[in-house]
Amino acid sequence: MINEKPYVKVYPNPVQGNTINLQFTNEPAGRYTLRLLSTNGQIIFSKNISHPGGNCNQPVNLPANIASAAYQIEIVNPDKARQSQMLFIKNK
Repeated sequence: MINEKPYVKVYPNPVQGNTINLQFTNEPAGRYTLRLLSTNGQIIFSKNISHPGGNCNQPVNLPANIASAAYQIEIVNPDKARQSQMLFIKNK
């Protein structure tokens, strides 16, 4: 059996509303930090997430008043490695 490389997927993208999901795949247990940054690098939202290890989905509620825009979402692993991607939020 082939083991998948550890990663965290953020979905849906684009987001409609204020809930995103983090899909952890083969990630080690520990504390992860999620940061939502504006395009100029300002931290809009930050949350610590305790992950039990392995595979799981974790819903995250963003602030209710978050503006429709493009953001950078950054996930910092327990070993301080960073993953980031663009996240688009489209509110009504």
